[in-house]
Amino acid sequence: MNLSESGICALMDTQVAQGSLVKIQIANTVVYGQATHATEENGKFRTGFTVEQVLLRTSDLTTILRALLSEQLVAAERAGI
Repeated sequence: MNLSESGICALMDTQVAQGSLVKIQIANTVVYGQATHATEENGKFRTGFTVEQVLLRTSDLTTILRALLSEQLVAAERAGI
């Protein structure tokens, strides 16, 4: 899974149609978004999602996820993305 400032790219077992609304649960965090593209790779689908809303729950894992997302955003800003 790759994270960026406005999206997520994940390797999925099944194809998600472009434009589909999705709910992605990562630990105690829920991400709502929309599928933007899917490319087949070795029987799986590398799928891009735009992030519309993120709901963070309180847990140690959520704290780690927040830190990771913050680091990704800082790296993207430094790279001019």
